Amino acid sequence: MIENAIDLEGRANHRGSAFGAHLSGQPSQIDFENAVALEFFKQQPPDSLSGNRNPTLLEDEGRMIGRIHLPPPLQAAMQQAPLIILEATLESRVSHIFRNMSSSIWMRFEALARLAILSGAGGAPWQQSPCHP
Repeated sequence: MIENAIDLEGRANHRGSAFGAHLSGQPSQIDFENAVALEFFKQQPPDSLSGNRNPTLLEDEGRMIGRIHLPPPLQAAMQQAPLIILEATLESRVSHIFRNMSSSIWMRFEALARLAILSGAGGAPWQQSPCHP
């Protein structure tokens, strides 16, 4: 973890993509906002000699992270803040996505299959005939 960084996706319990949802769900909007506010309060205090503060790093998120929205004042502050551009090769991005999301997708797939079996649906959804549920 990077010092003075706030993981907005982590606080929203969502990876911020089409496959970003976690099985445990997202917090309420107010719980997300309180958690982010607490993270800001925990950031490094100003330097005792200069009074300068190290910058707080945030990933440039869109307005929504799953069903959680970034508060407008935070969005405005982020739009005014300097940007750090990180570049990565396509191969490293694909590898990162695969490592971090593939297990979540399989867990969700297994959970859906178990729900279908537990609900008495006669097996997993892919085993059912489309004409005869």
